[in-house]
Amino acid sequence: MTDRTRGRKAGDRTRRAIEQWELARPDLDIGILRLRTRISLLGTYAATDNQRIARAHGIRGDDLRVLFALRRLGPPFRLRPTELFRTLLVSSGTMTRLVDRLAVAGMVERVPDPADGRSALVALTARGLEVVDAAVEAAVEHSPISAAVRTLGAGDRAALEELLARLLSELEAAGR
Repeated sequence: MTDRTRGRKAGDRTRRAIEQWELARPDLDIGILRLRTRISLLGTYAATDNQRIARAHGIRGDDLRVLFALRRLGPPFRLRPTELFRTLLVSSGTMTRLVDRLAVAGMVERVPDPADGRSALVALTARGLEVVDAAVEAAVEHSPISAAVRTLGAGDRAALEELLARLLSELEAAGR
């Protein structure tokens, strides 16, 4: 199998675009573009699926990211707003808007920081915990992405996870 035919299957959404790039710019390593395109499509599928899951639970996709970040910490499910916006790669203004919206919905609350009385922490409420647990179960158990990942063998899944982790590590190390 050559680079030009690797990954081609009936219904491959990137095949035609890659063929066009190969013809238009034979001087470039189009394999990199092929990977970028597939990574981008996977991101689009993931974002769309997160939006669907969030809507099913009465929130927005960005809200779900905040709830996921708090839930995975374990009890007491609290974090400083600064740590939240750094974790989610959003601005402090965006984080304030997200926390405000979730607070109005009763899913998070601002609580005093016991380590620094001048600061507040963002804490998951019982309602927020209920919503995020249902959402994460939907993401793992009932998502088309999860179903697609399950078609891969354990070795392929581990290799894919390792490769994606390496790519992300390179990007993070480069400050992107």
